[in-house]
Amino acid sequence: MKLYLVRHGETNFNQKGVYYGWKDILLCPEGEKQIKGLRKILPRKTWDCIISSPLQRAIQTVELLQLPSYIPWIQDERLKEIHFGQWEGKHYKKIQKEDPVHWEKWIHHWQEVAPPKGESYLEFYNRVENWLLECIEQHKDQELLVISHQGCLRIILSILLGLGKEGYWYFSFESGAYTFVEYNDGHCIVHKINQKPTAWVSKE
Repeated sequence: MKLYLVRHGETNFNQKGVYYGWKDILLCPEGEKQIKGLRKILPRKTWDCIISSPLQRAIQTVELLQLPSYIPWIQDERLKEIHFGQWEGKHYKKIQKEDPVHWEKWIHHWQEVAPPKGESYLEFYNRVENWLLECIEQHKDQELLVISHQGCLRIILSILLGLGKEGYWYFSFESGAYTFVEYNDGHCIVHKINQKPTAWVSKE
């Protein structure tokens, strides 16, 4: 199975540095520019399937890539970013002031503790893992284009490389870039990571 993993383009919330997962917002002008640039370097393939998050920033990314309409496109709820609940749209400094007790619990027990009315990392990990195992079973020997979010892509690559839950922190997926991996019988090869136009310089 060959996977081309794409993180959606930037949004205003990325630029503000606030937490957001399920908050459904569109790309900002810079994010649109990133995806239009990615369109020029993304391999032009007859993908067996496009699979994306159903959030607008991922959908807009797919649309801006201008892929052939005959390629099947699946939107899967399990590819949403982690749900930050009541912390959605807030900067960590504001959360520290408004909810210091819960914040401290989350910082020190980040896998088990969820933001208020959100989901924990373990819940997030399990739903992405569920999607990936199903994907491996249903799409083996196929070439897939997956458009999702930083957190989801980190988990996907962690599992494919056998790094477990801690592997989440070993990778960073840049906005508007693609990563290419090949997976076969439990063995994963990372061919390319964070590929983007040379003219585009990340602000991170």
